[in-house]
Amino acid sequence: MTEHDIEIPLEDFFDALRAANSQRNATEFDPQARLGLDFMVNELGGEVGELQNVLKKLHREARDIPGSRARPGDLEGELADVVIVADLVALKARLPTLDFRVTVTPHDTLTMGIMLNSACGHVSKIALNIWEADAHEHLWMWLCTITEIVYAIARHFGLLSIENLVVRKFNATSRKLNFKTFMELTSTGDRH
Repeated sequence: MTEHDIEIPLEDFFDALRAANSQRNATEFDPQARLGLDFMVNELGGEVGELQNVLKKLHREARDIPGSRARPGDLEGELADVVIVADLVALKARLPTLDFRVTVTPHDTLTMGIMLNSACGHVSKIALNIWEADAHEHLWMWLCTITEIVYAIARHFGLLSIENLVVRKFNATSRKLNFKTFMELTSTGDRH
């Protein structure tokens, strides 16, 4: 953590993320609401794939197997992207803010990548059948599971503050795209 990092209750963090995602999505990213749930689920799949690629390289590095390498720090942006997009999927499906409903025990890097891929597959399958009974509840549960796997990966690699990584990534994206919506957390969980 840096001197600018803060710790806040997870509920406040997820509320702040939803508020920032809602604002940026409605006013800057997709103000005409042209992007549907199908796009957001595909975006989530892409972000999960990028995270899995880093996990694969870390696995290779740890076992001294030839090929491209990664450092645990390379996970930071990818972990943040998955959390941000998981909330965007929940937002698009009009689901509550993310929360932890399961506890994931950290495993080796490949197992966590497979768990993440499996959970993302469930999200995709449910999104294709969103009109079915209980689909919204199941979709929300799997999005929460993806988020918990991200936190388990961060714990496994000693990355202690996903919340601050998400804020940094969210704000870097806003700067890159010249958006005016930024995410800021305070120790009381207030949003600015």
